[in-house]
Amino acid sequence: MISFHEAEGACVLQESNVTSCIVDQTVEKTIQLKWISWYYHIISRYRRTHKMLTIDKLWTLNKEIAEEKRLKSEEEMKHVLKCFSDAGKILFREQIIEIAVLDSQWLVDVIFKIISNSNCTNGELKSSMISNVLSESCEMESEFLTYIEAVGLASKLPSSDVWYFPSLNTRVFDIRDFTKFQSSSILGFKFNYHANFIFNMLVSMCISINKWKILRDGSMYCLYRSEAVFLVENHNIVLRTCENYIKVQILWLEKIPVDHTLTSKAKNQICVLFDLMKTRTNENMLQYQTGFSCKTELEINNDDISFISLEEIDENSLVQCPRCPVRLSHTIDVNCVLKFWMPVSVFRQRSSNVNPYVCIFLTSKNLM
Repeated sequence: MISFHEAEGACVLQESNVTSCIVDQTVEKTIQLKWISWYYHIISRYRRTHKMLTIDKLWTLNKEIAEEKRLKSEEEMKHVLKCFSDAGKILFREQIIEIAVLDSQWLVDVIFKIISNSNCTNGELKSSMISNVLSESCEMESEFLTYIEAVGLASKLPSSDVWYFPSLNTRVFDIRDFTKFQSSSILGFKFNYHANFIFNMLVSMCISINKWKILRDGSMYCLYRSEAVFLVENHNIVLRTCENYIKVQILWLEKIPVDHTLTSKAKNQICVLFDLMKTRTNENMLQYQTGFSCKTELEINNDDISFISLEEIDENSLVQCPRCPVRLSHTIDVNCVLKFWMPVSVFRQRSSNVNPYVCIFLTSKNLM
């Protein structure tokens, strides 16, 4: 809703953050009437032929507008785009990618058409199939693929003509393929809602941003409906989701020594991706607790959703499990659990009971 204040030469934009989908919140922002005029000029003139545009292209178009109507700087233009993105009129997230989607419904329709026309069960789609869907607006194919990869909806596989859409993968993980591997403790992230959508984004971003190599089983990628296995310097990093949890575990062959620097770095990279996700949605939607599964002997196919938060273990090295029933009570060697996920220097300090870091070492704000 927009109300005008002629005397002030400005208007009040009632901004509904519809892109958050779940959290409905409204705020007020005072914006210049000139920005409203500029926005509708761009939309009415270019929306039919350009469903999405790069910032460079928009800035070029801005220069073609009459001087009294054009914006003065690229930063001002980005601010205007952000205002209308927050209002749900367009899609623009500068922190992720410098492309503005002028017609968000078009983007939704194209993605739906790609998904509905696909009969694959492994989430892998050839570029030619996507090109056919985009045939009516082929000049935007590059921008479209760049955009969906940046926001975590899909990622380009090492093969030059194949894209991976995690949400289309229905393949079931088979534990028998991984019984020869040794396993680390299980790091867990607990969200306030079902984590499947976050998991799909995480897998896509691990491929496109972290550039993690996907483990292959012959010619098949080890990507599954609820799991993904990456190969990073002789270590297999397994991501899996179950209800409102995302779990991370390291697998390695017997004669390969575990590199704790690599495993702690992997944890940090995952948390950085969670922080990146917050920039494209409401930050309150992506709040999570960090902890670990409680079992002393952990298996990759363990779907037990027991979860011990870091706050619960405090500074103790040995704790009684607070989750299992009394008849199944057991102790947890905290150091043995955390050693895979802490930098070596921090772990040594904790083991010697000097300046313990348990309550802070996994919080995302300390990872940047």
